[in-house]
Amino acid sequence: GATLELTDSVIGFGATPNGVRIDDKTASNSLVVAYGATAVVTGNHIAGNDWDGAGDETNTRDWSASGILLYQAGGTVISRNVVDGAGTDNGIYSYQSAATITCNLVTRTADQPGRLDVWSTGIVVDGGTGSLAGNTVSGFRTPINGAVQSGTGGCAPAAPNVTATGDTS
Repeated sequence: GATLELTDSVIGFGATPNGVRIDDKTASNSLVVAYGATAVVTGNHIAGNDWDGAGDETNTRDWSASGILLYQAGGTVISRNVVDGAGTDNGIYSYQSAATITCNLVTRTADQPGRLDVWSTGIVVDGGTGSLAGNTVSGFRTPINGAVQSGTGGCAPAAPNVTATGDTS
């Protein structure tokens, strides 16, 4: 399987140059680790995402978007990251993965006007193994779902030290 090491980076959602999201129909996850891949994700600023639904004629709202999505991932460490954004559906979602999620700041501000606010969970653990410790979660209707965290706060995430060297499109 593939291995990822992501440190001191800024990852945003898809947007036009003025910062408006590209569309409301695409489920956008900022970072995905899946199908046995492993990762160490430390000290990053990762945008959360809001998805208003499937965008089909039934207008169903049965899916969501995440800042970090682990989908059947191998041994993955998510530590000292900031995951935030307006109307973020799920800050960190771990589905049937082996994950250690520690010392992250997962936060959300109110949804943008005119958008639906269907999902609102800071950290979701849906099966798999691993642990949660020291994460600070705020602004979500459900801070943590599917796991019990040992300790809260007390360990601040590392702010990425990033500078822009050019602008391309």
